[in-house]
Amino acid sequence: MTEPQPLIVRLHNWIGDVVVGLPALQLLAGHGVPLQLVGRGWAASLLAGHGWPVHSLPKGLRPRVTLWRRLRPAQGDGIQALLLATSFSAALECRLAGVRAMGYGTDHRRWLLARAVTRPADPNAGHALEAYWRLACLFLGINTAPPADIGLRVAPAAIAQATALLAAQGVTGGYVMLCPFATGTMNGLSKSWPGFPALAASLASDGLLVLLCPGPGEEAPARRDFPQAIVLEGVPLGTYAALLQGARLVVANDTGPGHIAAAVGAPLISVLGPTNAAVWVPWGRQVQVAQNISATDGWPTVTEVLGLIRVLPN
Repeated sequence: MTEPQPLIVRLHNWIGDVVVGLPALQLLAGHGVPLQLVGRGWAASLLAGHGWPVHSLPKGLRPRVTLWRRLRPAQGDGIQALLLATSFSAALECRLAGVRAMGYGTDHRRWLLARAVTRPADPNAGHALEAYWRLACLFLGINTAPPADIGLRVAPAAIAQATALLAAQGVTGGYVMLCPFATGTMNGLSKSWPGFPALAASLASDGLLVLLCPGPGEEAPARRDFPQAIVLEGVPLGTYAALLQGARLVVANDTGPGHIAAAVGAPLISVLGPTNAAVWVPWGRQVQVAQNISATDGWPTVTEVLGLIRVLPN
């Protein structure tokens, strides 16, 4: 019997997209497709628990084309790569490397793809997870519903590192993880809820231990705005996932760590302002949404978020 050819999968450039694309990867792997993943440098840490090879995407067109050529299967005339990334550059790199790629025909890249898939005319027609899931189903020639939970596996080494970090800080009991930072805007409005500092102060006054893991460039505002919290800096993404998994509760903006929290099954309150929840709410049965759609910016009040927290089981 002929061994199945590896499939190169170009991951998205954003953490949240990689997380919601995980069920598509699991579907492919579950059908016996050997995966070779290509993504940003942090992707290997995030996905280490799944055991797939993850190749870091180099900078510059020439090194990227070289990587694609090195990964290109030696035999077979079918689709060799699945592009979860929707950028023009991802399709161009494949074309220059002679890799037959399949992906959504967006960003004027349809002519670069061996198989271009048309997205629904309405970009808000479904959740982002369902868009990636659809690509995997089309590649496999099947039609099945996505899972209720993502099921991100945290590597044992990441769990051990998270345990050591908590022990070094003297954390022996439950803690609340806040994810107050978010890059970019939605409809011209910030994706960062302004109520996080007040929420942290209220939680601390109730005797709850609050933790933050700021990303690069977020360290100074984390220390300045959250003096009550334990701030863990420079935490690898896989270890961050382990810390989120161990939290008694996570409260997050529309940001990558919020999607990670939902993916590892942590109880999550997803605070959304201008974000379209139908497309970008974190996926999972442990997720509650805090959003005030009647407000101009969509943000709930601190009192409303505290109300959700205080009815959660201990």
